[in-house]
Amino acid sequence: MTDVNLFEETEHALIYHNKTWDDISWIGGPDFYISVEQFKEAARETNYDCGYGSEEVAVDLVICFNDGSWLSRESYDGSEWWKYNFYPQKPRMKLEGSVKLADLDGYDASGGLKKLN
Repeated sequence: MTDVNLFEETEHALIYHNKTWDDISWIGGPDFYISVEQFKEAARETNYDCGYGSEEVAVDLVICFNDGSWLSRESYDGSEWWKYNFYPQKPRMKLEGSVKLADLDGYDASGGLKKLN
């Protein structure tokens, strides 16, 4: 059992990604948002087992920053953590003509758009 406090885990994630509480635009899920203060209060009281098993922290919880980046909950086999996300940069090269977005012939599409086209 690996008990983690959600507030402390979040503070570590903020520091690691050079963010502060003041950089937060909103916190919530797909259907609601809460204030930073509401989150801090609830997170301080939330100790959970981040080890293997089932997820304990809401999997759709996000912390969105003013610069468009965000933290989302990630998990693998019940182990949980914050993942830092940001908008990808637009590539310089534009594909012309028709494009293929999926491999419907049963071949491997894991190479992404570049291999499909």
